[in-house]
Amino acid sequence: MGMGEIILRLVIAIFVGGAIGYERSTKNKSAGFRTHALVCIGAAIIAIIQVNMSYEALDMIHSNPAYAHAFTADRGRLVAQVVSGIGFLGAGTIMQQKGSVRGLTTAATLWVVGCLGIAVGLGYYFLSIVAAVGVIIILYGLQVIEEKFIFKQTKVVVISITYTDMETLSTVEKMLKAIGAYIYSTEFEGAKEGESSENHCVFKISVPRRWSDVKFVHNISKINGMVKVEVRG
Repeated sequence: MGMGEIILRLVIAIFVGGAIGYERSTKNKSAGFRTHALVCIGAAIIAIIQVNMSYEALDMIHSNPAYAHAFTADRGRLVAQVVSGIGFLGAGTIMQQKGSVRGLTTAATLWVVGCLGIAVGLGYYFLSIVAAVGVIIILYGLQVIEEKFIFKQTKVVVISITYTDMETLSTVEKMLKAIGAYIYSTEFEGAKEGESSENHCVFKISVPRRWSDVKFVHNISKINGMVKVEVRG
């Protein structure tokens, strides 16, 4: 593979990964423009190495036919390791959010740009560019659709509770699911001074517009171990 071709593939990888990472940056995500560009170009580098290794093996066999049975050229071996490695990187963007399930979209975009980097590195330019456009449409376009048609029927509410045991927290989560609430995040706060036996938790949820917070607070207050309930939003 010539130097010009290598440079072209790396530039496309930076552009494709950066374009997707830019959308994450606009939402102040931990993995933004630079992270996505690095993941994409890194995957492209591995793919280029794999291609060159295949070419080198074929050239060796061509110049020394006797070695035909001694060399193997598997173009998917290194690529498979890249996909697995990016999976662990994506998992890290999820687990770093304490007490809440966040970063799923960012983890997905990291995995996608890794795949795009592989595609670019292997020379599938049309596939990688069209796929990148599709990802950007999903990130921007579908968000508008969600906000206009799906989230319009719901409202976001923050529920802060103070409780004395974990069984109380489990009961609250079951009640939220029972009313059809979607839990965006669950954040645990440290106990206040003089309240060592009490725990604090804040739920950020999405509930139907007709949801009654008064009735919910009344029901949740009856749970054994519940000390205090506050609803905001």
